[in-house]
Amino acid sequence: MITRALIIAPDDCGLQTVYGAPAVNRVVTLALQAGLKTHLIGGSDSCRAALSPFSDRITFHSLKERGLAEAVREMALSDTEDVLILKANHVMDRKTFNFIIEMSQHSDLYLFESEGHGSAEPVYSTPAPLAAGIAESLFSGERLFPDLLSRAKIIHNYQGVPYLMADGECRERTAEKKLMDVLAVQTRQTDGFMSIYFDRHISLLISRVLVK
Repeated sequence: MITRALIIAPDDCGLQTVYGAPAVNRVVTLALQAGLKTHLIGGSDSCRAALSPFSDRITFHSLKERGLAEAVREMALSDTEDVLILKANHVMDRKTFNFIIEMSQHSDLYLFESEGHGSAEPVYSTPAPLAAGIAESLFSGERLFPDLLSRAKIIHNYQGVPYLMADGECRERTAEKKLMDVLAVQTRQTDGFMSIYFDRHISLLISRVLVK
């Protein structure tokens, strides 16, 4: 069962805004709403400042004077825990986040494909003993070791989320569009005729305001 979220911040990409809020704040909010103990690994002073509203609810792990593996060891993870590992610039909606949590209840290694610039790093759910190696892979941007990759259960990307933001204003607009598109798909599945052709267009306009 997933009990913790490890959010990896090797740079300031998580400070890019999605509907006015830094992407890292959105990731932290999703993790806390899901009841997960939340850890930020790395992160600049600017990133920590952006997360100041959550300072009493998340644990910061600076890498200025220690390595990543040591930071993970200090978390004292139990071997029976499952851990969600993602980057500070991963963007997704709450339903997708909760889907990842629900899919990861069997103490296996799961790889949730991300969409984004180039070879976008995925979101992982992993048993705690593998957490340090996977966190190192996300932090460095290097591919996961083949032996780990071969045992991972791969979940294909759905409607463009999770989306991994790269630098640039166009990435912010793309991330916002991904969120709106997945919301439209989720609601359309249960909409009737009037909702699809009239009410839904009004609702999406309102959602752009509410999602901020």
